[in-house]
Amino acid sequence: MSTTTAQRGDEGLSAPTRMLLFSPLGSTDVVRAVVGRMRAAIGMGLLPDGERLPKESELAQQLGVTTFALREALANLREEGLIVTRAGKNGGSFVTYPADSEQLEHDRLVELPAAELRDIGDWRQMLAAHAAALAAQRASDSNVRMLQDLASGVGKAQTSLEARRMHGRFLLELASAGQSPRMTRAEFAVHEQIDWLFGLALHEPEERAAAAGRLEELAVSVRGRNPGKARLGAERHVAAMVARLAQLRLVEIASRKHKTPSAGQSMSDAVREMVDSLIEQLRAFASDVGPILVGAETHASARSRVSLAALGRFDQMPDYVQGMGVLAEVGVVPDRPYWIEWWQRTEAGPVEDNHHVLDPDREDFYDYSTREYMQRPRVTGAPWAQGPYVDSGGVDDFVLTVAVPIVVGDRFLGVSCADVLVAAVESRLSPWLAEDEEAFLINDEGRVIVSNSMTAGVGDLLVPQAGATLSEFPSVAWRLVTQGRDADAIG
Repeated sequence: MSTTTAQRGDEGLSAPTRMLLFSPLGSTDVVRAVVGRMRAAIGMGLLPDGERLPKESELAQQLGVTTFALREALANLREEGLIVTRAGKNGGSFVTYPADSEQLEHDRLVELPAAELRDIGDWRQMLAAHAAALAAQRASDSNVRMLQDLASGVGKAQTSLEARRMHGRFLLELASAGQSPRMTRAEFAVHEQIDWLFGLALHEPEERAAAAGRLEELAVSVRGRNPGKARLGAERHVAAMVARLAQLRLVEIASRKHKTPSAGQSMSDAVREMVDSLIEQLRAFASDVGPILVGAETHASARSRVSLAALGRFDQMPDYVQGMGVLAEVGVVPDRPYWIEWWQRTEAGPVEDNHHVLDPDREDFYDYSTREYMQRPRVTGAPWAQGPYVDSGGVDDFVLTVAVPIVVGDRFLGVSCADVLVAAVESRLSPWLAEDEEAFLINDEGRVIVSNSMTAGVGDLLVPQAGATLSEFPSVAWRLVTQGRDADAIG
């Protein structure tokens, strides 16, 4: 295939883009900023394989950083395998691209939480949409020709890497065509966050053809000076790319963690099995702990006996449980009005977690007695699940807390409960979430716990469509909603 300007390196850039590539960074974290810009430029092919970087003194001056900061950034890039440095008369730093880049993309996609993917996707969509609207008002004829050339290049690309670079260049030149240096700099930053993963959504020839078609339509809208249509075209294209990444992420998680669903098992069966097994273990733990709390003479004696019970039960807990323990009703444990015994899962085994502040006189007092996972079991005498919520005081991620009442006779003594990471639930359900039908697991308020859709993610309120299929899980007040996918929602 012949080499067009869109397929070459720096010499194919528009003048504004070329100037911005080596313009001052204007960042306080200069090392990270240098790494980010260079990584993005290499990923988009703006700095192609074998390209020799300017001398360190010249490059530092162009980027507006010290030579010391530049050297630290180059060292980071060498560790990532993105540049090599050779000594001697013809030495210097040269761009290289890792042969296993696609595997790196798969690994990063799996590590990316669903909520973060959607959040980055929203930012990516907003940026592209506004850039497209500006380009439709300000682009020159040469800008339009560059966009058309790059859009065509995505469809003609023979590999996902080549298509990804054409795609990244298109979005960069779209921002440049809007005559906004700040927006073009933002393109470098967003490439590092998500654009380099788009190669996974351009792996198959039909995927490249579909993307090229959308980009060509977008270029036509820019040429036709139609900001509204250009904005809509950019939104729909990015939405389609992010939705494809979301689907690929679930497929990859399923292949790594749970290769195939059990024969004949539905997603509803899997959720019910997960819920029932967890509540069964928590009830057994509550039975262990109840007599200890009733007979406790001091908090120290209660703590040692409950700790032994917790350690004995933790190994039997499902692997999706991140932490477990006991929250005693106020006044149950002698000489400790508020009392928690909690354990967290680690690679080395369960460890005790004493980070909760239980002194009511302190401003950071953790008044668990008023929390939903304490109040509901106290009132109803039945299990309850709270969340999803961000446990900023614990694992700093979306968490579900499932609680079972500890009752001896008619006396409510507290709850035995477990924290479950939403990511672990998603991983367990990934074989079904990877399928084409839209699926949402929601709590009693209708808030999404996990889903396979970009239209409603973790924590969002969902109103099921007419005709959706509902499965109920009364023990935790969850529902599973399955419905046809709305093609317009993903472009």
